[in-house]
Amino acid sequence: DINGKDKYGEYPFFCAVDRNNIDIVKLIINYAVKKNRYGEYPFLWAIGNNNIEIVKLIIDYANEHNILLDINGKEKLLENYFDLISACKNENEKAIKRLVKEGTNANAENEIGDTPLSISCEKGNLSIIKYLIENGAETDKCNSTGNSPLNLLCKIESEKSLKIINYLIKNAKVDINFKDKNGNTPLLMASYFRNNEIILKLIENGADPNIQNNFGNTPLIVSYYFKNEKIIQELKKKGADMSIKNKYGENYLSIA
Repeated sequence: DINGKDKYGEYPFFCAVDRNNIDIVKLIINYAVKKNRYGEYPFLWAIGNNNIEIVKLIIDYANEHNILLDINGKEKLLENYFDLISACKNENEKAIKRLVKEGTNANAENEIGDTPLSISCEKGNLSIIKYLIENGAETDKCNSTGNSPLNLLCKIESEKSLKIINYLIKNAKVDINFKDKNGNTPLLMASYFRNNEIILKLIENGADPNIQNNFGNTPLIVSYYFKNEKIIQELKKKGADMSIKNKYGENYLSIA
């Protein structure tokens, strides 16, 4: 029985997708008799397994038989995020483009608020980031930890991060002074992580040197805490106000 479950409650089609067996997937699709019998789960699983051939087969079959693959459904959170976010985690650009072309929401979130763009920023994949932004990904959307894509990049000191930050500033109209839920801007975040090249890039492009987070700390105060003399001098050159106090009554003049 091609539509029967095994003793573990799994359908043959699901098992074939899980094992990346494209020949059996083709065979079952050719003989499938119950409309949308298997739902979206094999489709999502194929993407999770990074198998673009099986993904394409399932989408083509669904289109030919007027079957709706509910990849943006709000009622089933798993089905809403698993596909595109898994493709981004695997850096599977072909699958990402296929899914977006088929109408997947570029801003879909998983249960902790990760988006395709935030995942791709953590991966440092500029090509995928460009594609997502060109197709509607929001550059200032925060995840559940309150981090925007730009803030995430400011935590990671690497050549990839610097290139992506430069792209976001120059081409994506990102708000360089955008605050996360803790009030940290990209400049403050980079200051906490002592990522000097990123700090200099942000300052060069107009990041506010006097902005304060929820604790009242400025980039200058944070840089002093971490004894980052190079950045302290640069911030002073850019007009950092040494008299601004944080919530503890401290300013640069009182602690330096």
